[in-house]
Order: sequence, then structure tokens, then C-alpha cells
Amino acid sequence: MPHCLLGYTPPAGLDPTDAAPQPASGGVFYSLEELSRWRERVVIGPFVTADDFMPGSPADWGRVSVHANAFMSIGEVSFTAGSDARELGTLGIQARDAAFSALIRDDAKARSAVVAYLLEQADNPALDLPSTECLKYPDGRVLDGLFFHGAWLLRYIVSYDYVRAALAPKQRVRIERFIRHNAYFLAVMSDKGLADVFPLRLSGNYQARRGAAKPASESETWWTKRYDTTGDCRVDASDEVAALPVYAYVRADGSLGPRLSVLSQYYNNRRSIATAAFGAAGVLLADPVLVGSAKRYFMEWLAYSVYPDGSLGEYARNGDYCIPGQGAIYGSADLQGAALLASLLARQGDRSLVEFSTREGLFGSESRGNAAPKSIALAINTYIELIRGRRVWFFHQPWRARQDLSAANAIGSREVHYMGSPQAMDEYHELGLLPHAGLFPAVPIAGTVLRDRQVFDARFPGATGHPVATGYGNWSDYFNALPAALLLRP
Repeated sequence: MPHCLLGYTPPAGLDPTDAAPQPASGGVFYSLEELSRWRERVVIGPFVTADDFMPGSPADWGRVSVHANAFMSIGEVSFTAGSDARELGTLGIQARDAAFSALIRDDAKARSAVVAYLLEQADNPALDLPSTECLKYPDGRVLDGLFFHGAWLLRYIVSYDYVRAALAPKQRVRIERFIRHNAYFLAVMSDKGLADVFPLRLSGNYQARRGAAKPASESETWWTKRYDTTGDCRVDASDEVAALPVYAYVRADGSLGPRLSVLSQYYNNRRSIATAAFGAAGVLLADPVLVGSAKRYFMEWLAYSVYPDGSLGEYARNGDYCIPGQGAIYGSADLQGAALLASLLARQGDRSLVEFSTREGLFGSESRGNAAPKSIALAINTYIELIRGRRVWFFHQPWRARQDLSAANAIGSREVHYMGSPQAMDEYHELGLLPHAGLFPAVPIAGTVLRDRQVFDARFPGATGHPVATGYGNWSDYFNALPAALLLRP
């Protein structure tokens, strides 16, 4: 273990001697009905070859097959003690796609190769979070999440689920011990950080508050930040020195959206991916502690970082990198993390997160009067309405006397210019919601993502040759956890 000021050691007795029970049929990430549908799709399409759906549409199955073949011929790169954590954003993609290919094709050879990879990584000391990372580092840093580690672990869990039925019990115990230890580290890290505002939250007590949940001054209540006031896509000495108040957005009539609280910033994309990972581990391992912690996080996110109009605390990041909707992009990670966990639970018969709603909140996030209670569906619907242009909000620039209400400054714009580059990119982070669209039938997720002209009459991303931004990976979810979001649609 590094010389942590505070570390984490898995407690004795955490690991059962037997492997976790498997679902009665299928897996955690798929049902037999879904598997049958996917097997049919890779034969008849679309998304088997490029442009077979409409101009710009990708060859999802072709890409998966290329990755699977590469894995079988040259293997997967391993993470080492000297590796940069950012490498975990894409490591394991080929193994995951080989696992998916083995599931679709019922390929025993590929399945065996994936099992060997999973066992090798389970014994990789560089990937054991309790021995390599800290809850409080020697320099005093306390992180609110390990984004890349969380993404990698979630990808590993997906890969394992696709081949788990073929493993011997001892192999499963070995892999599940590795998953459990890392998942508990991420859960403890998240729970410890959120105890800074709600110290008794794990017992359901939200009246006990401190820090940003019980601020002693205006400055402790409301989020402020320095902005890029010169338009060079950076915040440095050339910009205004003062930290300015942060609002979720400005409307076309000049009225402002919610003022964002400090508390809302405790629920963010970094914690979302960590929670999605340890929540998925909890469902996979039938571990009520991990599942309960993950559900609690997303319920709190709805209470304290989702506003009654569906805007998010993450909108504090709007304008970063010269992208007006950058906060909405980060917010899509929160939406996808919540939808993913809700999907995993619902597949096992637990719809509590899908159906959960709350009027609770603090500092403007509470639903008062005639405002609707907040739910995952409400938050996703707002995001979809921004994309479709049904709700037009703009990046609020508090240093300006007159706000920029041009289409280029709209939060929902589907064309972005990272760091002011002349090269446009097609913004397509909504793609990661598609596999979960069936959970929220009242929200036109599929029609929007698939560019159904009756729902959202827009060109398919990539049709003009622009790069397509979907997260860490090609044509996948924000976390690059799933192999092919378009193929995996309901």
C-alpha cells in the first residue's frame, strides 16, 4: 500500500468462499431475449457495416469483430505500476469486445481467451485499488472518484458477465474477489466523501448536516468560479480575476435558470462512474451493501444536484473548453450512470430506481408547489428536449452585460469546437442512453438518438465526416463500458 494518510484494507470476512449466484437465465447485462435479438441483428443489421442505417452510421458489429480478432491474435495491453491512469479509459476494450463476440457466436475458443485475460488481470497488483490508491493521499489530496479506474472496472465486469457461465467455480471466486475488493474501495471512497456533508447519510438521516449542506455564509452556499472572459478557451491571468456566481443557464428572454449550490457539485461525473462500477459489481455479486450504496448515491444526486426543471449541478462546467454545453456533456455521465444501474436492477426484477422520485432538495433543488417530483426520467427528458430544441437554454456568461443568445451558444448544440478548433465535432453523448431507452418509454430517447425524422429531424452524427464525440471510445456510452450501444438498443 502507498504511504497513505488514510488507506483502505478490505475487512476480514468480506469474501465468501463460494462464487456469487448467477441469474436464473442470461446475465446481469443481458437477458436471453436480448441475446436472441442481438444475434439476429448481427446478421440482418443495421449497424453491421458502415452507412447501412443512414449516412454516417457506424459498423458496430464490424468494429467489435475487428477488436475481437485483434485480441485473439495479439492480446490486450496490461496496466502496470508505471502506467498513466488515463490509459484505463481505453484498456480492456478488445477483451470486452472479444467477450461480446464470444457470447454472440457461442465461440468457446474466444471465451477461453477472455477468461485467461480476466484471471490475469485479477492477479495484476497494479489494478488492486486497496493496495495502490488512497482515501487520503500523502500530500493531503482527497479525491471524489477515480474516473478511469471506475470505467475500467465497469468494462471488466461487463466482460466477465458475458463469459461467466462458462467458468469453473474456483475461477469465479478468484475473479469476484478482485471485483469485490475494488468495488468496496470505490464505494468507501464515495461514502466517505459524501459524509463531509451528510455525516449520517448511511442510516438515512439527512437532517444531520455540515459543510456545504449547512453553510455558514453566502460564499459557502453558492458555487462561484473564474471564467474564460477573453475567449481563448483557458482561464489564466488574462481573464477577470473575480470568481463569479454560476447559474445553470440563461433563457432567450434573459431570465436565469437556477443558481448552482456548492452542495450540487458533490454529485458529478467522477462519482457517477465510480458508482456505476461498484453498483454493477453489487448486482453481479448479489451484494446488498454495494447495491444499497449505489442506489443511495443516485437518489441523493436527484435530490441535491438535479433541479425541478431537470437542469443539473454539472451545468457549472458549461463553457469549459469553449463548449457552451460542456456541463451538459458531463451531466450525461450522471444520467447514463443512473440509467445503467436502474437497467441492471430492473433486469433482475428491481424497479425501485426506475420508479424513484423525490421532492427533496436544498438551495433551490427542492420541488416546491406545482413543480413535478424529480426522477431519472425527468432529468433525461430535459436533456433530450435540449437536444431536440424543444427547450432552448444558453450558456450564461456572468461577466457580460448582454448575454449571447446565438445558436452557437446554446447548451443543446450538436456541433462543438473543442478548445476553439476550426474542426467541428458532432456531439453525440446521448448515444449512451440508448441501451436503456426501454426503461423510460415516455421519453423519446430512441427516436432522438436514431434521428427518427418524426422525433428529431437531424443528420446522423458523422454524416459530414466530422469526428463524433460519445465519450471514452468509439460509438459507445460515456464510460465505454458496453461494446456497441446501437446494436444493444431495445
